Order: sequence, then structure tokens, then C-alpha cells
Amino acid sequence: MKPVILLILFSIGLRASDPGAPMGHLGLRTNDVIAVVGGGSSVALARTGHLETVITAGHPGHRLRFRTLAWEGDTVFGQPREINYPALPNQIRDCGATVTLIDFGQSESFRGTAGLDAFRSSLHRLVEELRSLTPRLLLLTPLPPVGSSPASTEPYAEAVRAESAASGIPLLDLHRAALELPAVAPGDGHVEGRVPSPERLGRIILRAFSGREPGLRRLGIRADGSFADADWEALRQAVQDRNRHWKRFVRPTNWAFLGGDRTEQPSSRDHRDPSVRWFPEEMKQYFPLIEAADREIQARAAATAANWTAR
Repeated sequence: MKPVILLILFSIGLRASDPGAPMGHLGLRTNDVIAVVGGGSSVALARTGHLETVITAGHPGHRLRFRTLAWEGDTVFGQPREINYPALPNQIRDCGATVTLIDFGQSESFRGTAGLDAFRSSLHRLVEELRSLTPRLLLLTPLPPVGSSPASTEPYAEAVRAESAASGIPLLDLHRAALELPAVAPGDGHVEGRVPSPERLGRIILRAFSGREPGLRRLGIRADGSFADADWEALRQAVQDRNRHWKRFVRPTNWAFLGGDRTEQPSSRDHRDPSVRWFPEEMKQYFPLIEAADREIQARAAATAANWTAR
């Protein structure tokens, strides 16, 4: 089995639109598979699970599935991978994505205003490339890096807003939501590089959505980043569990033996029959784990929605 085949994941199903959904402005549909592309901030968002939790809770009957394809170091200018690793367009196709969520601008902002024009043109090029793969897209404005002036990121956030307006793509303005919160206290912990702490990430996500969903303002975030509400926290933990399985599957630690430049090594093959490659078969263990985690998320989302709306 070719390693790229292992990335083909699970059925797509019906795609009926639901404009009456609480977060219908995102344009998500039943059984959507949302590919997330970006750099370290996207990796951190997948790790804490707040963004996926809020979007999933806002679409409790949609059976949404998120697939994070982000890597630390990715920018709009390039997404380098290991030898023979599928290119980003192939990854998006192979995971069955119907929507792509694009999160760039934080790392690029360190180039300062001198890099702004290049960012704008590269972002637009990437948007058009991804639009050819999944006609529906979502854009995130970049999170202000911890330890830097928010003013350094604002031009890049504005560039993302302009791309959203010009291309007609729904926008989640995390940058503006972050600036509406009190300034980061000295010594605030980081998740990934200069990404805010889990607690602050949770508060930013809630603030970004609370303009359209005022009820989210009642949700509390504890110091460790967990939701104070038990139903919401159970959903977040289910999201985190799925994302851990997915990351181990899509980013195996020894890719060289799975699909890189060491597939002919004896340790990559069955010692009794060298024609048999054991690693691709071993990776199949993640299919049922990810599927089960997705089902758990869907069940938790339904329970969260029922309990939340009843209050």
C-alpha cells in the first residue's frame, strides 16, 4: 500500500446546507471535513481544542470532522515536508476535506512592514490554490505573538481581512478578539512558540464568537485552559483526544520508514518476508481510533447543545 493511500480518510456523506444553524455565517454543512492549514498557532489551537469545540458545539447535528494539516514553521510562502511526504494539496484531497480553514500571518509578521506586500500576494495565491481544492474556505486573522507589540501583527491581520472581503470568504477575527482582552501578564505561559497560554487562547476564541453568540459570554475558562462548564469541557477533551490520534497518524515520528527514504531498510520490512512492509499496516490502527473519537465528539456536541440551550 502506498503511504499516501493511508491519508485517505473516511466517508464524506451528505452535505446539506443548514443556513439556520447558530453559526450559519461560517457556511458549514452536514458531514463537512475541515482541513486546517497554518503554522505553529494552528498546531497550538489543535492542541488546546477550544476553536474546534466552539465550532462543533455551534453545529451539533452537522457531524463535523476537523483534520489539522498544520506544521510548525509553515507560512504562506512554503510548507516544507520530509522526503516523499505528500504536498499540501495532496494532503487536503486525501483527507477528504470539503472546507479549508487558513491560519497564516503570525510568523510572517516578524518580517515587518517590508514583508507585507509579499504576504498579501502569497496569501491570495494560496487562497486561490486551496479554493480549487475545496470551494469553501474560512480565514483566521493571526494571533498577536506573545512578547511582541500587537501593532506589529495588525497590518497582517488587516491583510487577511482584506482578502476575506475581496474573496468573499468567512472570517474569524482572532486578532481583534485578542486585543479586546486585557494585556498579557508578564510570565504568561506559552503553548507553542509565541502563542498565548491555554487560558488566554480559550478566552480569545470565546470573544471571537460572542459577538454573534452572546450566550458564550457566560462560559468560564479556568487557569489551566479548561471550560468551567462540565459539558463543554467534556467536548473539548474529546476533541483533544481525536486530535492526538490524528497527529500520530498524519505525522508519524519515523516517516522515513513509512514513506521516506528508508522504506527499503530491513527494519522497515517483515523479517520473515521482506516483501511485506509492516509499518503501513500498523498505521491502520488509527482508523478506528479516529472514527471512534469523531463519534464521541458528535455525541458530546449533541449533549452540550441540549444542556446549553435548556439553561
